[in-house]
Amino acid sequence: MTTDQEWQKMNDNLHDHFTHVEKAYMGVGPGWYNLIYTLTNYIDRRLENLNKDGENRKVRIAQIKEKFGGLRYYADGHLDEAMYGAIDFAESLSYTICEDCGQPGKLRSGGWMRTLCDKHEEERQAKYREMNRE
Repeated sequence: MTTDQEWQKMNDNLHDHFTHVEKAYMGVGPGWYNLIYTLTNYIDRRLENLNKDGENRKVRIAQIKEKFGGLRYYADGHLDEAMYGAIDFAESLSYTICEDCGQPGKLRSGGWMRTLCDKHEEERQAKYREMNRE
């Protein structure tokens, strides 16, 4: 389990490594951190390569969130087809990764849709059962 302080450090760390990508808060669970970091790193490296011509192209991450159980990575600025493709791929891949821990997961329904591993889905179902007993 990731504490709020650890999660904030991960959130801050996401942007400390990038030159061409501007900050955005991650409104998702820690299990998707590596996926988001890898995607953002790809975009930053691509911009670095494109900027070798002397331009100063940037991308601003407008929002990182979960919607309908999957990652949503909204960005604007100098995005090219390859970057849009990488974003689409990462968003699709998020449906196979537990949002809570990063282990293999799958989309779960029943209340709020989430992508979770078996362990975290069982914990979620236990909470629902407990709430219904009260």
